[in-house]
Order: sequence, then structure tokens, then C-alpha cells
Amino acid sequence: MIFLSLAWIQQETNAGFIRMIGQAGGDGAYTLVYGADHNLYAGGYSYHFVVVHVFTVISIDTAGSERWLFRTQGTGVCNESAYSLAYGPDNHIYSAGVSYLLDFTVISLDTTGSRQWEFLYGQPGDDRAYDNFFGLDGNIYAAGYISVSGAGFEFAVISLTDMGDTNWIYSINGSANGNDVAQAIVYGADEHIYCAGWIIDTSSAEDFVVIRLNTTGAEEWKYKYNGADNNTDKAAAVVYGQDDNIYAAGCCTDSGNLDFVVISLDTTTTGVDEKQIQTSDIQCVHPFSTFFTNSIVLEVNNPPCNLEIVLYDVQGRKKYETLLSSPPTVLEINDGEISLLPKGIYFLRININSVDQEVVKLIKI
Repeated sequence: MIFLSLAWIQQETNAGFIRMIGQAGGDGAYTLVYGADHNLYAGGYSYHFVVVHVFTVISIDTAGSERWLFRTQGTGVCNESAYSLAYGPDNHIYSAGVSYLLDFTVISLDTTGSRQWEFLYGQPGDDRAYDNFFGLDGNIYAAGYISVSGAGFEFAVISLTDMGDTNWIYSINGSANGNDVAQAIVYGADEHIYCAGWIIDTSSAEDFVVIRLNTTGAEEWKYKYNGADNNTDKAAAVVYGQDDNIYAAGCCTDSGNLDFVVISLDTTTTGVDEKQIQTSDIQCVHPFSTFFTNSIVLEVNNPPCNLEIVLYDVQGRKKYETLLSSPPTVLEINDGEISLLPKGIYFLRININSVDQEVVKLIKI
């Protein structure tokens, strides 16, 4: 897991164009793609019927001139929106979101703005697609959630042909019967689908989750992360790297704070379900403070026979390691290597009797 701290550098630049399209009542864009035809396609919502927003896709050229505007007719009852766009190698635009009576929606448009087909999946309640992707196998994959009676929302992925026919529907419901959501999806070079979002299980709030599916819709593995506070942990984005690893980004809650988080997974993972240790399983070793300068002080309850301490920097590089037999109840690690470390964030891995216990975030000041 990698935690990143971002600094913004302000630099003046000139806008090539600013294009605003709107009516009274509010309009907005959620997604934008640059097509192989060298035009821009933006998706979102626009005000219609003087009461609700409708699913909207707009095409503009690179000079900022509007080429066309597509929007659904709406029902005058429910707000609609396009949340994601994908430009396919067939020169069609695939837009995903919510429309009609809160239905999971995928719409195919050609480059002139003409609707080719529309896919709607609706159960009583709220169903919607948040992301979609055109796969290397020529199919469209959309991720979001579908409503199930008595079970809240289910994390959902739907596969469609390029003609809008359903290949399969995958969904999963956390044990808490809460609102489980797929927020992002990508088709990997290994011809598998990786979807990310969150699932709510009985023992915790939202858990950060990445799920791998094959092209038949079968789940191959599921990675789940539950932060230290058993609170909000969500994945919002996922990409397949050129190094054949999966990278997912979102947020997690540790020590009362919501943290920016990026998690790297390899594609051979067979399924990981990480659960935070409960208070009944209090660890034998923990630091006295999150902060340190020239030494790290640990409290050791019920000293184990063997204690291994490993310190990593934010890039996952091992900076210090020690193995102790029958350590004291108060252990101060004050080797010269600790004092020479630069200021910053580190991660302390604690291993007791050859079993990894936990990883603790420390800050050198």
C-alpha cells in the first residue's frame, strides 16, 4: 500500500477555449473523452422539463465549437446523468449512467450523435452505472450497482455486446445487506476484467474492494481492505499497468483520519480478504508514539520468543530490520541507522514468532 502526499504548484497558462453550455436549472459534466476522430465528447446532465436533469452527451471540436448535443427525453420524474464515456475502436461512443426510472443505462452513439441502441436494466429502486470500458474482446463492460429487495444495492458489472445485447450480469452483496457499489472498471491486457469500489460486511463499514472477473463473468478473486477504524474505505479508480500489475486508488480511514490511498496488486492474487484485528486480539507490540526522531520506542506486552521489526519508506523500500529474542517490555530501537533516516513517513512491520501482526504508520520529525 502506498500513501501519497500531494503538493500543488501554481503556474499561469492560457485557456485555448472555454465552452459553456447550460440552461436555467443547472447543468454539468462528469466525464470527457478525446475520440480517435479528434473530437471531444463530454457526458453529464442538463436541465429539461423545467423540473429534472436528463442524461446528456455533447460533442465539440478542438476549437470549442459544438458539433451536436444528445440527450434522453427523460420522464419528468427522476434525475438522470451520464457518468462515464468510452470511445470504441468501432468509432462509436458508449455512455453509461442512470436514466428513465433510475435504471442502469448504457447508450451507444455514432460520431454524428445518432443513437444506435440503448440498454436499460432496472429493478424497483435505484440502479446506475458509474463506469464503462470497451474491451479488447469487442464487448462493453459497465460497472455500478443494482437494487435488490431487502439487500440494498449490490456491486454490479454488466457485459454487453457491441449491439447492446446482454452477455452476463455479475453482482455481489456484502454480508451486511448494505449499499455495495462498483465505482470503476478496466479491461486488462491479460483479458480479464478488474472492477473496484466497496462492499459492506457485517463487521465493518465500507471496505475497499477490487474484484477480478473473466470474460464469462466468473469471479476469480477478490481483494478487500478494511482500515484500522472499521470505517469508510472506498476504491474510486482502477488501472491496469504496462507492468501487468493492478493499481487502485481511493480512501481509507486510519486513526480517525480519512487518508489518500493507492494499492498495488499483482494479477495472480488468488483472493485476499484483509480484516483489521479486533480489540479482543490486541497485539503484543505497539509504538508509544506515531512520531519519532532518533529512536523508536515500543511497548511489548507478554514478550514473545522472537520479534522481528522491519521499517519501510513510502516507496516500499526496506530501511531497517532487526530480529530480537525475548525482548524487554519497553524496547527502544536507537541504532545509528534510525537517526540517519530522513524526515518523512515510514511503515513499521511487526512480526511475532514468524507471524506478521500489523503494519504501523510512523512519522519521523
